[in-house]
Amino acid sequence: MKSAQTQEATSPAKGRLLTRVTRPSESSIAGYVIDPADPDRRFVVELLIDGIPAQIARAQMYDHELAQAGVGDGCNGFVFRLPSDLVGESQSGEVRLANSGESLGPPVIFETTPVRADLSGGPGGVWWLGGLRLAGWVPRTKDGALPSVQAFIDGELVCEVKADKWGHAARGVGSDPVPSFDMHLPAHCADASVKRVAVSCNGQSLSGSPLALVAFADGLRQFLAAHDETLPEEARGRLFDRLFPQSMPFSAFDDWSRRYPLPAPTRLSQDPVGVVIIGNNALDATLESLAAEESSEWVVGVLPTVSGQVDFLVDDLVEFLTGAGSTCKTLIVALAGTRFRRGAVNLLAQALEENDQAKVVYPDILLAGGDGLEWPIALSAFDYERVIEQGCGAMLFAIRHAIAALAAEKRVDDIFRLFNLHLDGRPPGEADFLHVPGFAAVVPAFDREDAQMRLGRATAAHLATRGVNGEIWPGAKGGLPGVRVRRQVPAGPVSILIPTRNRPDLLKSCLNSLAGTIKLHGAELVIIDNDSTDPECLRYLGDIRRSGAVVIRAAGPFNFARLMNAAVAAASGEHLCLLNNDVMALDNDWLAEMLSRLSEPSVGAVGALLLWPSRLVQHGGVVLGPSFSAAHAFTGRPESDPGYGDLLAVAHECSAVTAACLLTRKRDYIDVGGMDELRFPVQFNDVDYCLKLRSRGRRIVFTPHARLLHLESASRGFDDSVDREGRASRELENLRARWHVALADDPFYSPLLSLDPIPFSGLAWPPRQASPRFPKPTQQLEIPPGI
Repeated sequence: MKSAQTQEATSPAKGRLLTRVTRPSESSIAGYVIDPADPDRRFVVELLIDGIPAQIARAQMYDHELAQAGVGDGCNGFVFRLPSDLVGESQSGEVRLANSGESLGPPVIFETTPVRADLSGGPGGVWWLGGLRLAGWVPRTKDGALPSVQAFIDGELVCEVKADKWGHAARGVGSDPVPSFDMHLPAHCADASVKRVAVSCNGQSLSGSPLALVAFADGLRQFLAAHDETLPEEARGRLFDRLFPQSMPFSAFDDWSRRYPLPAPTRLSQDPVGVVIIGNNALDATLESLAAEESSEWVVGVLPTVSGQVDFLVDDLVEFLTGAGSTCKTLIVALAGTRFRRGAVNLLAQALEENDQAKVVYPDILLAGGDGLEWPIALSAFDYERVIEQGCGAMLFAIRHAIAALAAEKRVDDIFRLFNLHLDGRPPGEADFLHVPGFAAVVPAFDREDAQMRLGRATAAHLATRGVNGEIWPGAKGGLPGVRVRRQVPAGPVSILIPTRNRPDLLKSCLNSLAGTIKLHGAELVIIDNDSTDPECLRYLGDIRRSGAVVIRAAGPFNFARLMNAAVAAASGEHLCLLNNDVMALDNDWLAEMLSRLSEPSVGAVGALLLWPSRLVQHGGVVLGPSFSAAHAFTGRPESDPGYGDLLAVAHECSAVTAACLLTRKRDYIDVGGMDELRFPVQFNDVDYCLKLRSRGRRIVFTPHARLLHLESASRGFDDSVDREGRASRELENLRARWHVALADDPFYSPLLSLDPIPFSGLAWPPRQASPRFPKPTQQLEIPPGI
């Protein structure tokens, strides 16, 4: 067996170039090449295995050793990742300048003892996320203490934070989690001038520091508008703000809310508004906040609780509806202790009065923290799955008088059932719940156990009206009430589709982890082999074919969309599970959970929670919009983290999920034309597929109750080479061309939340268009051939 030996060649006397080539591990060859007379030049280099060209890359990665030497900016490094089929029977690897044949050092010999790579990569790293926000990582301290990270501008300390999060210093298998940080520079730095920021930890400069950034007080578009620039310049400013958005941390909500208060109503309600308050606790605080409301007439009805915090006597509701609230067409429902923000009553009443389709309206809320701070919870457009598992929106909402009267007739006696009653007996896609972006009130702390019990009862009662069979269990702990719903698993055969190319070790690990699931569901296994040449892999494929699996060959360059389309054509199952060969199941329950979600006819695709081997989250759903693209949600969060708004604790809808583990129906796959082999051969094919489903009215559901490990690109590698970078750029351009409307307004993400590369991690500064919204089907723009 051949393995790795570190070899280096540093050649300052080699004409005008400085070069270094090393084999830091069994799976990579790395180094740098730089022209000291022209350090900004990024050379193209190629890797030869036994003299045969194998890979090509541009030397533009950061190299700590080169940066420490003070030559250029350090961004002249390269890394080649070596698939096992390239190394297995080979003798050596050599790196040359592309198109010149000039070697950067002697060949690296594949010999006996691997040398463990230093995954720390130096002192840490930092990068700009847009606006005044920086993020990065630092090495672990020996004593386990949280490292401090400092930012300096012109030698002055402007910000200091603790590295109190987790992330990865290097991508791929074997990458250990390291302390990470998230830093927002002071607001006075957003003065439209370029800042040079030096970032260090324990006095040592981080990789990428110093870095340059520019930020504007209210975004570039508004800056240009204020300076009487032309409309084309404003359009450029809008694009800049999308690519480099500004944000504020949630802890700075007070500053954010002073700058962006609730919108003033365009008119006052012509009819009295009824305010139904459930309970007596801290009632004075609620009434005091209502007294400050500059609105037309409002009438309060207090419904005392019976045994908890969210229940009431039906007779008390009837008395209010037929008495003081009889002339109120709009009713606002809240728990005692809720503190309304100025303008909240009018905001909800106006939204309901001006949208005839809406029957229920709900805003965003603030949760009262034990430390006295108020934490903003920005909600999505209506999300049926989240409603039944979390009661999302039920803590504060407005309904029409007729619905409240129906609730009284049906003897509804708690806030969760009052909220979901209008969903009874109807498919989820026909909901007429309207979300009004804006933090309308501070809701009180609640008895989670009681609220969770009441939520479970309300969900069970609602599902019964739809004839949906299933089980309801208490949910994972979080900041909000939650339950877990398991519908009856639908009948029909399942096919699991797995693409592979060499790497028999990955495929074996994957299939071994699936054995119990395959047996439990009698699932068909379809393996799509993309030109494997490794003898061991070919033998293994023969073995699994003889054991009953379907193995098909798909020759040609890697094209995930084409492989999946071929697999679907060969599959006999009614339900299709697309699965990467670098994914491993953690239990035998994950597929049943996903199938239970797909039992709803309105659901088109289901995604699972994917974890790195470090047990940090890799995929928690997909958010549209960050960097005018699409991004995984909650990447880097610990497995035990409930996520923003408990979104890692309850099932919910999103605009897309990753095809690394995606369940869908074969008929839906065929109806939308499958995956787009031409425009999205490798990236965004899953996003495009999900959006095509949404354009047909289908819902996309992410469930954290199905959890699997994902090595992420362990078999294919990352898009670091020149040809892959070019292809990835084209696919991003295609995504923006076809789905630019969806990228600009994801209904399952809030316009009040930031669009920098880390979703659900900050407030947008400024917020985007915040009109009342339904979760409308996605609008698709057809791209003409050749464009």
